[in-house]
Amino acid sequence: MSTTLFQPGTKPPGEICPAPVAPPVARDRLIGELGKLPADREFVRERRFSVFMATAAEIPAMVEEIGRAREEAFREVGEGTGKAFDLDRFDEYYRHLFLWDRETDALAGAYRLGPTDEILGRHGAEGLYCTSLFHFEPEFLEFLNPGIELGRSFIAPAYQRMVHPLALLWRGIGGYLSRNPRYRHLFGPVSISQDYTAISKYLIVQFMTRELQHPTLANLVQPRNPYRGAEGLEGLDPEKISGALRTAQEVSAHVSEAEPDGKGIPVLLKHYLKLNATLLSFNV
Repeated sequence: MSTTLFQPGTKPPGEICPAPVAPPVARDRLIGELGKLPADREFVRERRFSVFMATAAEIPAMVEEIGRAREEAFREVGEGTGKAFDLDRFDEYYRHLFLWDRETDALAGAYRLGPTDEILGRHGAEGLYCTSLFHFEPEFLEFLNPGIELGRSFIAPAYQRMVHPLALLWRGIGGYLSRNPRYRHLFGPVSISQDYTAISKYLIVQFMTRELQHPTLANLVQPRNPYRGAEGLEGLDPEKISGALRTAQEVSAHVSEAEPDGKGIPVLLKHYLKLNATLLSFNV
């Protein structure tokens, strides 16, 4: 079962002049760290790509590069921290699953994984990144544990038009789960960029809430900052529009019409819907 928590945007408040994204980490440092990893840390090897998993203590330079590339990718969609690196305290003890291009010796993408049985035991509920966005009732944590929090995923801009990178990262997640079958639940936040218009965000949120929100688990999760959809929709009848949309494809088509650049619902959200993800809550 996969459960999903949504953020309609993560652009930092008050950020006027973001710092330049940091330059790439020296390639020889990254290659050196990869060479020291045990063979079983490579979960996937296909075509020019490999998927590895490691902790920050094992790959400090690679985590630095992940933070740099994460910030670069998020800024491409109007998000990001505004800092040179997108790294936080959770990166210190979460697992890092990353896609490496052996042909160019470059980072192509990454996910961050948080095993709840390890994190709750060592850091408590506040050790989960999701709890900085949502309040979890104790019953929900009991339901999740043991599970895996997924998040901070990105594909580097140079690889975003390729089919394989995201699929290979998911294969890596599957490989980790097959080696650790005690984990039965996957959960985590997914962002809807602030670049979307107010009507697009409203349509996405209303559709997800109406069609995909879990009837009981949703009562155990409360957003720290609830989404208030009426703002910016004066003069429109969004309820009439959203009520007529019954499939994700219909929502995406209407979103595409409302967006100046013609984009539909977020790509990662589309993929999660295909995997039968369940919605729990929205946080702004």
